This record gives sequence, C-alpha cells and structure tokens, in this order.
Amino acid sequence: MSKYLLLLTLAIVILFPAFVLATVPEEAGEYFRLSFLSPDIRNTSSLFILQDEPDGDRMIKREEFEKSYFGFAFLNYRSFQNALNDFLTVREVRNSFLDYSVVDRSISGRLQASLMAGVDYQSDFEEQYIHLYRGVQVRGNIYNRLVFWGEWWAGRFQGDLDYAEANSPLIKGFFKTHQNPETTYTNLNKIYGRLSYLFDFGNVSLGRGTHLIGDNIGGSTILNDAVNDYGYFSSEITFGKLRLSFLHATLIPDVIEPAEDYDYQDKYLVLRQINYMPLPQLDLYFGEQVIYANRGIDPSYLLPHIFYRITEHNLQDRDNVQMYAGASWRYRDFATLYGSLIIGELRKKEIFSDWWGNKYALQGGGSLLFAEGLLYHQNEAVRTTLEFTAVRPWMYTHKTIATPFSHDGIGLGFPEGSNLIQTAGEIVFPLIPSLTLNQFVSFTKQGSVGNSFSINYEDRPSDTAKWLEGETTDRWLSRTVLFWHILAHHRMRAGIEFRRQDNESWRKTLVFGYQARY
Repeated sequence: MSKYLLLLTLAIVILFPAFVLATVPEEAGEYFRLSFLSPDIRNTSSLFILQDEPDGDRMIKREEFEKSYFGFAFLNYRSFQNALNDFLTVREVRNSFLDYSVVDRSISGRLQASLMAGVDYQSDFEEQYIHLYRGVQVRGNIYNRLVFWGEWWAGRFQGDLDYAEANSPLIKGFFKTHQNPETTYTNLNKIYGRLSYLFDFGNVSLGRGTHLIGDNIGGSTILNDAVNDYGYFSSEITFGKLRLSFLHATLIPDVIEPAEDYDYQDKYLVLRQINYMPLPQLDLYFGEQVIYANRGIDPSYLLPHIFYRITEHNLQDRDNVQMYAGASWRYRDFATLYGSLIIGELRKKEIFSDWWGNKYALQGGGSLLFAEGLLYHQNEAVRTTLEFTAVRPWMYTHKTIATPFSHDGIGLGFPEGSNLIQTAGEIVFPLIPSLTLNQFVSFTKQGSVGNSFSINYEDRPSDTAKWLEGETTDRWLSRTVLFWHILAHHRMRAGIEFRRQDNESWRKTLVFGYQARY
C-alpha cells in the first residue's frame, strides 16, 4: 500500500501545477556570474539552512561607486538604532553589520561583513539533538574586477551525539567530540569562500567549497556537492558561443593512516569542461575529469585544452579518468529538458555487452515553471521536476585505494552510489510571499554488486556485470520542507522526512531550524 501511496504522491508532484497558467518573471542582470559550473536546476529540499551553501552569484552586486561611506552597527547610538530597525524590518536592505565603501582617485570598492547565529533540531522521535552555531560572512568588490566572499561558522552538537554524528547532513568530514565532567558535546567548523579576478572574457579564481555539474534534483552523476568542502583554483574563458572551464582541487583520501611524521597521501581532482550554446536556449557541454594521487601536482593536467584520457594513458594508466557530456534546453523560459552521460571506460567492441568495464551513468529530466496561481503571489513561480537516473555497476570504483571517485570518505558521483535505477520528483510551491513548500520524493532500486566507490574493482566476482546484479534493495524517500522567510534577516525551516528500505518500517525524521543574519 505504501508503494502505491508514494507513486500517487509522485504523480501529484508532477501533474498538479499543470492546472495553472505558465509565466516566468525575468531575472535582473545586476549580479556577477561567479558560481563555477553551477546548474539552473538543482534540489532545493535540504533539511537545514546551513546546507544551502552561500550563493556567490547573489552575494556580490555590481556596484556604481558614488561616495565613501562607513557604517558600523555599534559606531554610535544612532547607528545602533538604525541597525536594529534594519534587523527587524520586512523589507530587503543592503546594509550589514559592517559596511565600508571607498571612492577616491586611487581606489573604488566596497567591503561588507555580516554576523549570523542559529539553532537546528533533529529527531527520529526516539533520539534527538540540538545544534547551536554562530558565524561571520564577508564580501567585497573592487572596481567590479576583484570580487570575493567568504563564510565561517562553528557549531556545537548537544543531546544524542551518536545519533547526531550518524545522521546529521551537516557532518561530512572531520569533527571533534569533547568530554568533561560537566558535559559531552561535538564541535563542527566549516569555512568556504572564493576570490575571483574578472576579465572581459572570463575569470580566474581561488576558492574553497564544492561543485555541482549538470541539472539534477536527485544528485549529479558527474560531480556532486554532497561532500566536505575542498580547496581549488579554477578559470573560465568565454569567446562567442563557447566557454572553457577548468578546475583543479585538492582532495582528502578516504583512509588516512598517518605515519609517525604525519606524511599524508596526496589526492587531486582535475576537470575540464567545454560549453557550446548554438542558441540562447540550448546549452551543450562536454568534459573530462581525473582523480590522481600519490604524487604532487602534475603539470600534465594543468593544460585545459588537451585530452585528459590520452594524457592519463601516457602516464601508464594509473589514474581514474572519466568523460561526460550533456545538454540543457529551455523553452520560453518555463520548460527545461536536460540530460547527461558519463563514461568510466571506453571499449567500442564491448559497448553493448555485459562486460564489467561498461561503466557509465545516464540521467535525464524535465522541469516546468508555473505562476499566478491561487495560493501563491505574483513574481514567484511553482517549479515541478521529474527525473530518471541509471548508473551501471562499478561506475565510481578504481583499482587503488587512493583513486576512487571520492573525497574524505564520501563519493563525488551519484549520492546513492552505482548499480541502480532511480526515479525522482520535486515540487517547489510558494504559498504566500514569505512561505514556500518543497516536496521531494524518490524510488531507488539498487543491486549489491559494484554499488559503492569503496569497492576495489580488482575484487569483482566475474568479468561480467548486469544491471541490478546481486541482491536488490528498494528504497523510498519522501521529504517535505517548509521555508519561512519571517523578516528580511530571519529565516525558519521545518520539515519531515520518511525513508523505507524493502519491507522495513518507515524511518521518520523531524527537523526544525532558525537563523538570524545581519
């Protein structure tokens, strides 16, 4: 019965908005395009506010530098009063805790800093924890050429720490648990940011964060962002209808066993992507990415215009290389069709066989925008998306422990792993100007053979691999989240998630979060 209920929910997610008139508001072009390889369609049903990593495209605005200005919330009584009014207002204001502009003959720029604090609560109706955090955000713009942003936050988990460490979506890597006679708690720190210099034809950047390639709602099969942050340098060059993007990142090996001198292994990700837009509504892309390890930065992979697969072959086939391609087509700004293909091995005579090395993944979907409905306000749009994903066995594996497609113990590919088929749907439904409902559902069928990046493909049971080979597992997921933008600087989020595997009972997760930022 529960399976049919989930399928009915999926049908409602996709078909309900079809009864509304389709119109889409135009976006203002007053912000920089800073998000490297950022797709237009992505999952927005995250349970916690801190999972929504800062959007660089909406953090730094194109400036018309007019006059010098210094604003600080505690500069004097009047400044404090104005800051308090801004903090409690419902209108959008551009002021911050610290706002400093300089306009003279030598330099024109702006620097802003904001403070934030919040609380998260998660429970499975038996165990629970509370996460308290605070942080700082900075952003700046000099001559509309040098732009930067950064954010740091530190949090403390209290309550059922084993439950928190195993289930919190915020814990994606290193953390520390402290114990003293009075209390036991877990600390978690996160820091990310980007520094970019913009040319007329592109940009070069240094950063720390994650990246997502290809439109998706269930997770990218090419490069996913559900991992711990990593340092990188990147560049983009645009000429006409072509855009060349390059990324080189430093990763953390999955198993760290330091020697006495703490000599950790090196691990890197290098990626090159070419986008071609023959029409304004059509975006075609092709790319290659390589995981290499156990040596310093390899200059062979610093050339973004050459084929990495051939380079890797000439480096004695010791690295993990993948090729991918995809497309996104928009129709009249309210309908989008997208699809992608990633290939781990390439042997033409084996393409249609059950050879184990046929490692590839397919993903495709469609998304519609609808506006001017009965329950939501003008200039906000309902988005509904349906997606299908299929990943072959052994897709993200490799023959050495240092080079699987992963970072700090979490896969960089499709979040659910490989040897699977998934159908997913999502609806984003604005109810009133400050309240939005998000519903995400998915059904995943997965086989047990070659389904994880952590399995060495040298240990495969045979030289063949069929779809969903091994013992199959069925997983259902339903996530409902309410986003409430109470005031301009205050946000709340509440959600409930249901998960089920095979014939087991449904696992329920209840979350609540509040954040203030100024």
